[in-house]
Amino acid sequence: MTDKHDIKAYDYRHTSIRDCDICFHLDYINPIGLHKSPLNILITGLVQHIDNIQNYLHRVDYVFCKTRDAENYFSRLKSQFQYKLKYLGWASFDRLNNGEF
Repeated sequence: MTDKHDIKAYDYRHTSIRDCDICFHLDYINPIGLHKSPLNILITGLVQHIDNIQNYLHRVDYVFCKTRDAENYFSRLKSQFQYKLKYLGWASFDRLNNGEF
């Protein structure tokens, strides 16, 4: 039996996303998700794949940047769109040290 407050994950390509409190968009924006949530958060570091993102920035509430390049790019766009910009301390495995932190 599931509780109505359980968190559910949906495939980003899924066309029937249900209403939710917060919609997270990782690197790409699913336009269907923008209309199903009162709060939309974009988490990105991919400045080179910005084509999809720019068309929907007017519906995004927060942009969390994984890289300084992305932060610089979105800070320049912030005057056009009304979102809050934050820099994340995003970490991944260091490939130069054999996958160790």
